[in-house]
Amino acid sequence: MKKNYKLLILMSVILPIFFASCTSNQKAKDIPPEPKVEEVKAPEVKPEEPKADVVKPEAPKPDPLLAELKLFQGPNGKVSKARKKAVELGADKSYSELFQVSEALRQKADSDAQAGNYKAAIAKYNEAVIRYETLSNLMNISALRNEIENYNFGRYSPTDYVEAERFSINTIDHYRLDHKMAKESSEDALKLHKKVAAKGYLEFTKTAKDTAKEYKEDCDSIKAARSRKEDYNKAVRTYNQGKVSADRSDYKEAYKSYNEAAKLFAKLYEEVSLRRAEAEKAMAEAAMRQQESSDLALEADKEAPLTEAGEGFSEGELNLQNLSTPQTGAPVENINTKGDEPANTGNSQTNSIGGGR
Repeated sequence: MKKNYKLLILMSVILPIFFASCTSNQKAKDIPPEPKVEEVKAPEVKPEEPKADVVKPEAPKPDPLLAELKLFQGPNGKVSKARKKAVELGADKSYSELFQVSEALRQKADSDAQAGNYKAAIAKYNEAVIRYETLSNLMNISALRNEIENYNFGRYSPTDYVEAERFSINTIDHYRLDHKMAKESSEDALKLHKKVAAKGYLEFTKTAKDTAKEYKEDCDSIKAARSRKEDYNKAVRTYNQGKVSADRSDYKEAYKSYNEAAKLFAKLYEEVSLRRAEAEKAMAEAAMRQQESSDLALEADKEAPLTEAGEGFSEGELNLQNLSTPQTGAPVENINTKGDEPANTGNSQTNSIGGGR
């Protein structure tokens, strides 16, 4: 009995457990399983192996001598420019032998350049340039010398002229021996020739200016500005341009302007004076004819008196136009006399004469 009783108790305990486990298994079957999430592993990064440096071939560095050489060569190079100027001034004809020295030197420089002797070529090209420039200076000196001789400017600065010629001779003597010394001598000679010419043109400027002012006063005395205003103003403007040039110490141009103004005033005075004389002559002839007519009328009146008083020419009919003084129009210009005296060149005057401008 007790044994059966124990069995019942055991069964009462086991059965509930059995049913509970079945229920939990059924619920577990009803719930879908969670998807498996596979872990994505980052790709394994292997340490980079050090790359070998890529060595690029270096561009060849330009040869500084070649770059300098190109400054002398070509149609726009230093040699061509210096040679062109000398030829334009006529050095190839006036100093043909010295010119050939420069030509031969230039050809040797070309040969050195083609052979790759750049340093030697540069030295020869540079010397050729100096020689061409020296010849250009000699041509400018020659032009100034002609002016000085033609106008006898040497009398105004004889010491400077003698020194200028000494430097010119020294230039020719040293041209073959020492091109640098020859160039320096040519520059000194050119400077002194300019100084002598400037002194001469200064003296000419003073004379031309005074002459122009005198002719202007003559024109004013006959009131030429009223009858020939346009021509008068042109002469005044030319005179004033001379003053502008003198203020710049360009005495060659100042002389030209003053001299031209003097010619314009002189011509104007001559033409207006002639017309004035013709007008006065016409007036005198008209007055003479009137007097003759009046005398004849009086004589005739004595012989056969007129019934009405004959008066001949009235006084108003003698009012002839004075051709030298027509109606005024635009204002008349006048010369600029402020600070009109040109400055003395002194010992340092070398401006604006000959080839120096």
